[in-house]
Amino acid sequence: MTNYGYNEFEEDKKEILDDTPSPKQTKIGVWMGIGYLTLFSYIPYIILSIFWVATTATQDNIQSTIAQLISGGVCLGVMIHACKDKLKFMAKGFRPETVLTCIGFAVAAYVLVIVLSVMDMSLFGESETNANQQSINELYEQAPILAILLTCVLAPLIEEAIFRYFIFKPIAKHNVVLGFIVSAVTFGLIHMLSTFLEFMDTHDTAVLFNDLRSLVIYVACGCVFTYAYHKTKMLICPILAHCFYNSFATLIALSALTSIPAKITNIETYDNGFNFQIELNDTYTDISIDNITIYYSKYEDDIENNKLDYYLRDEVYYVENLESRNKVYINVEYSYYATTNDTEKTKEEVITYVYTIQSR
Repeated sequence: MTNYGYNEFEEDKKEILDDTPSPKQTKIGVWMGIGYLTLFSYIPYIILSIFWVATTATQDNIQSTIAQLISGGVCLGVMIHACKDKLKFMAKGFRPETVLTCIGFAVAAYVLVIVLSVMDMSLFGESETNANQQSINELYEQAPILAILLTCVLAPLIEEAIFRYFIFKPIAKHNVVLGFIVSAVTFGLIHMLSTFLEFMDTHDTAVLFNDLRSLVIYVACGCVFTYAYHKTKMLICPILAHCFYNSFATLIALSALTSIPAKITNIETYDNGFNFQIELNDTYTDISIDNITIYYSKYEDDIENNKLDYYLRDEVYYVENLESRNKVYINVEYSYYATTNDTEKTKEEVITYVYTIQSR
């Protein structure tokens, strides 16, 4: 009788110390994650639209981001409430020096991405920016504070909760290898969601293949963050590693935006067309726009015979009579004086902006 009581106590203690989510908590976490990554942001977006009608593509992107932040915060709150009995164990053993470990995992992920990118380029040549990264880059230009909140705060918190805690943890309890595979692959695929949705509209297989080349990189990052959690047994570790990784990328992106001589801005969409402006960096000398080429991506192999017409009015470029739901490339060739080794010479560059036309 005495032994039974002691064993029962030890079993209860073991259950309390185990931070694996229960089946009910897992269901709540996974459904909150699916909702956040797919449909939930439409609810605050519709509510925001009642009070603020977006009239430009920039305003619409900002409104969508605010809605995503709201829905993400709500979903994260539900997850935390559902697992409140496990919270104290998610950072158990955390010390100040653990931050260095998290930075190490972030650096490892970054180095791995560079290696894989070089290998990809050597096999398939240069690639265009994928749809997911393109939308983030646009947000960096339009609303950098919102971009930082989304990529460096909300994304690490909610994505690590979903893919490491609610997906990897329960599966790894039975099969660690399977847990790694499912966690990393689903993490990679969700970052391809913009690509899949875009393909459903444009049916552009060339763009689909281009974007899918990034899948390996996202899966590799998922493996690093999963290993960080498996190794440290602390959810806070992959969260911080993910945060540091995204922060590195954000700093590089923002510094690049402030240093480029010219960029395409203020895109506005209307029925079967759009307009844009070209912003010149006044810190450069004698910048001149030499040529602008606009064409559908599906005719990339025959650009010369498939250029789209545009006209300039009051420093705004207008493109009209477009086929809806098609991806358009805007190539702007420009030149400026660059100083190298105390000598000035004319430097020529090209910026390429990819934009998907949508009916309003």
